[in-house]
Formats: sequence, C-alpha cells, structure tokens
Amino acid sequence: MAQKARQGSPTLWDRVRQWAGPKKPVLHEDPKAEGNFEVEENQPRNPYTEIMLLQGHENIVRHIVVLGDERIATAGDDGRIIIWNTRTGARVVTQESHKKPVTALVQLQMSGQAFLVSASVDHTVCIFDVISGTLEHQATDVRNNVKCLVPLHRVVPDHEALLCGGGRDIVVYGPSLELLDRIERDEAEEELRTLLPIKNGRIVASANLNDLLTFTVTNDNGRVRLTPLTVIITGHPDNVHCLVAISEAQFASGGLDGSLFLFSSHTYKRTSWTSQRATFDKEKMPASSLTYYAVNHMTVFERFIFVAIGHGFAIYDSSGEGGEPLVDVPRAHRSTVNRIVVLPRGLRFVTCGDDNAIRLWSFEDCQPKIESFGAPKLPSLDTALAKARERGVKPTCIGEMLGHSDAVTFLVDLPRAQAFVSCSADKTCIVWRSGDQESSLRCREAARNLSGPVPP
Repeated sequence: MAQKARQGSPTLWDRVRQWAGPKKPVLHEDPKAEGNFEVEENQPRNPYTEIMLLQGHENIVRHIVVLGDERIATAGDDGRIIIWNTRTGARVVTQESHKKPVTALVQLQMSGQAFLVSASVDHTVCIFDVISGTLEHQATDVRNNVKCLVPLHRVVPDHEALLCGGGRDIVVYGPSLELLDRIERDEAEEELRTLLPIKNGRIVASANLNDLLTFTVTNDNGRVRLTPLTVIITGHPDNVHCLVAISEAQFASGGLDGSLFLFSSHTYKRTSWTSQRATFDKEKMPASSLTYYAVNHMTVFERFIFVAIGHGFAIYDSSGEGGEPLVDVPRAHRSTVNRIVVLPRGLRFVTCGDDNAIRLWSFEDCQPKIESFGAPKLPSLDTALAKARERGVKPTCIGEMLGHSDAVTFLVDLPRAQAFVSCSADKTCIVWRSGDQESSLRCREAARNLSGPVPP
C-alpha cells in the first residue's frame, strides 16, 4: 500500500498539495497569538520535499524504533508491530502478538543479534526477531501493565541481555524473558513513567510525583538482584514528566511546570536548575491548561539540551550554572509540542505537535557563513548559540510540513538517508526525504540502466 501511495494515489497527492507547493509566509497580526512565526516564502531551504506514506496501522501510531539505515519498526494502539523498508515503503513484517495497545518498544542486542522487545496493555512482554519477525519469547505473567522498557547492557555489562521494565512494579528480565527479580509496589503508588539507566547498575525512575526513585541492579554470583536505593528530592514544584541522560556524569529531569533540573549521576545532588515557566495551583487549573507549561520531551546534542516545552521549545547549556535558557521560543506551534529531534551538526532541528504540523528550524542565520577555500563553512552550534544569545535572535523556521491530518506523536532521524520519519494519530507514518538527493539517486539509477555503472 505504501508503494502505491508513492506512485501517486489521490490520498498521497492530496497531502502533497497541502504543503509541497509554493507557500506564503504564515503570519498572525497579533504578536501574542499562539504559533506566531514566519515561514520563508516557497521554503527554499527546506530540503524535505519528497515524502513516502506508510499505511498499515488501524489506530494511533505512537512508537518508532530505527533498526538500520533502511528499516524501522512502528507500533501503536492497534497492538500491531510493523517493520518497514524505508527505501521502498514495503511492509517487511507485521507482528500481531499483542491484542491491546503497545506501551513500549525498544531494540535489544543479544549475542550480536538484534531483537525487538515490546510491552502492551494486555499484560504481556514479547521479544521478536528483527529479520524474520518471529516471536522468540513471551512473558505472560506480568502482574501489571509495563509502561516503559530499557536495556541494561551498559549498566550491567556481565548480563548483556538484561531488560528492565516499569509500571506499577519494577522488574528485571533475562534473555528469554524469565523474571529475574521484581519489586512490588503498593497499588496506591503512582505508576512509573520513565526509566533511565545510569552508571554502576543504577536506574532512575519517574512517576507522577515531584521526586525521583532510584534502584540498583547487581549480579551476585549469577543471581540478579533489584534493590531500591533512595528517593531523590528534585525540588520540582510539580510532577516530573521526563528524564534524559546528558553524559555518564549527569542527567536531567523536566517538570509539569516547565522547570528543568540537572543532577550528578554519582551523588544525585542537583548541579543546576532553570526557572520554571509558570507558578500555578494545579488543582485550580483545567487539565487542558497544564500542557501549555509541561516539559514533554528532551534530547541532547553535545552539551546542549533541546526541550519541547508547552507549545514551544527551549535550549539550555548543561555546563552553565542554571537560570534562563540560551534560546526560548514559547509559541513555536499552535498546540502542544510532542517531540524535538536534532539533525546532524545541530544547526537544524525538527519539532512536531498536536496541531498536525512538523516544523524545521535553523540556526544558520545566527552568524554569517565563513568562506573557506571558496566553500561556505557553517558555524558550529556552540558559536551559533553564542551569537543568537548576544544578538537576541531566535532560530528561523525554514519549513513547515503538513502531511498528517491529526496530531504528530513521534519523530526519528535517519541521518545517513538524509531523512526523518514521523507517525501520527491519523494511523499513518511518513518518511520525509531530501528531494535533491532523491532526484540525484534517480538520475544515477537511470544512467546506470542505460549505460552501465557510472563513476562515483
């Protein structure tokens, strides 16, 4: 179906015409209006002018895992896990072992072979072979829903295949999904939302609480043990929404109020902080208002933290002492920003949100290009951010992509292919590619077919 769409089905072309043709700048008369930004006319610097539609899910798609240069796995609320070839659009594998929504999807390496591990609302955890899609192992004795999964081979190197899952309880699985240890938590306690492995077999966990929980996984003569350690008093005035590792020595937490705190991975002491977006009484505010301030996603490039926060984004320097962000764009979208993905070099990044839009941002205008032997040399992200802060300028929105008809839930980058993939509540995924590169590849393929191999 994806291949037919690529050849020009009406559904695809209807979507292409929404954004691929000439565009006028998107302007709002009120400078305080939500989503106030300007897109360059005709989007000359937006390379993502070619798309491939992937259709196969029957409900919201929430998860994407990159399996290689030309393969991804997707999963969502229909319980399906689909492996795609992103070059051809072919559906390589469709796995339907889960009967309810998939809550977590990760890749796991065992003995040099790649596997997919998934968890579902149906109280099962499964391991699939990435090549054949064969169900290798399934855990059906899961006491509660597993909301998050993380491989532990980096923090417990003696057991490469260890996997940790969190929900109401926190559990550790072996290579065949055998239960190695479990910490049962009270039914009244909040379910774990995120697990973050750090050094020396330790795991930091967030629930719908102000503070963080820590656990340790140890290997005692072949017996794996899971032990609660301590509670980290974060200082967040409201719930912790997400976690991200900055380096081996540092991690960060983001809160419902928009605050961002940095901690030492060794001592758990807070090393830096940022100002919160808002001070409010959660009990007196409607639920719809809370998302305007929440930290929804964080990603790290070099020492900089890119944060999807409320309807916009901010960028922080993890080496600073705290305070204000280097860049703060509070109204980048017309609704909640769900993900932020940094593209290679860090000078461009992509955001997506509940307004169905994907936006491409650039720091390339923050400093003039330097000529080096006749070729323009772009500034580093460090230099561009320093200039942006000095001049008080913000990144430029150089592209707006409107291929989805509902909220865009997830983004991943395919750096070698000069592409990225999005998934949406409209049940579809889209591969966004560089039109110039695709045109060049087609020309080379045509020349090869006509006259044999061409020089590289």
